[in-house]
Amino acid sequence: MGLQKGISVGLKQVGGALLLIGTLCSIQFWTSDYSVAYLRRTPFYSRDLREGSYHPRTESYVGPVEVESPYPSLPRSSDDRFVIFNVLPKSGSRTLNSLALNVATRHGVNIENTMALTDKNRFQKMTNLLGRGNPTFVYSHMSFQDVRTDRRNVVYISIVRDPIERLVSLYYYKRYGDSTAPGYFRAKMDKLNLSRDSFDECARKNGDCVSSALMTKTIQHFCDGGTKSVKRCISNARENVRNEYLVVGVMDDYLGFIKVLEKLLPDVFRGAEEFYKDFVTQSYFSVMKTKNKTGPSEEVMRMLRKRMVKEYEFYDYVKTEFEILKRKLGIV
Repeated sequence: MGLQKGISVGLKQVGGALLLIGTLCSIQFWTSDYSVAYLRRTPFYSRDLREGSYHPRTESYVGPVEVESPYPSLPRSSDDRFVIFNVLPKSGSRTLNSLALNVATRHGVNIENTMALTDKNRFQKMTNLLGRGNPTFVYSHMSFQDVRTDRRNVVYISIVRDPIERLVSLYYYKRYGDSTAPGYFRAKMDKLNLSRDSFDECARKNGDCVSSALMTKTIQHFCDGGTKSVKRCISNARENVRNEYLVVGVMDDYLGFIKVLEKLLPDVFRGAEEFYKDFVTQSYFSVMKTKNKTGPSEEVMRMLRKRMVKEYEFYDYVKTEFEILKRKLGIV
């Protein structure tokens, strides 16, 4: 009896150690066009253990807070379902990926990520994923690229953010990150020798934070890679939003975006609205917010608005298309 008890205690200790190692190893750092610290195993980042810790596999909290999942079982998505969520950095993408990890997986959807890959390897991975026979959600910062095939039901979804707000958030994120990996971004900044200027200071110096490429970044993201002229790229980007994407949401109306996804892709996002409403009230949501973000000043805002006229024309077009879609679906 004593031997059995000793073995039981030993197994619990080993199990606890393995759980700790697994949690630490789950932190992976992926790099796209900027440094990203991302906790892949669970969207509920650095929480104090005294508050409890969330386990998406069991859908419950360990600690003083206990939450019973409102979605114990959901219908499995069809095997040919293939959702590509390609989105610019700092546009609320990790929030949707968190929803996918906690909602879409209950539909049997496999969650994939292409952040750490080069363009060539990203395309190869996409090709490999398309050849599999299971429902898939791909989270990526890649620009629009048509990879559709007759074998899979491929749909594109995305979301946009106010262009200046996104630029400012990206600027500070590259330097200070957020609270998901304290210290990592500071060390990364020192290694890359990034300027500690404020965004306003950088903009007034006409620094890399306002380079010509960034002035039309949203347009480029939705434009076919082979399109060179800005005028043709704008036209092509609009056509892609209208004809190639199931939905392109707006970050200012994230709840509306979630509602549209739940209506159009219920086999992937059913339950997402309820999860999102709870998610944004929790302490772990705030840790994804960019640190030390300030500005921009009215002066810099006016300067950028003049330089980003085409970018805002496209942004306003996407907003209009999104509002039309919501009305068609009866979403207010």
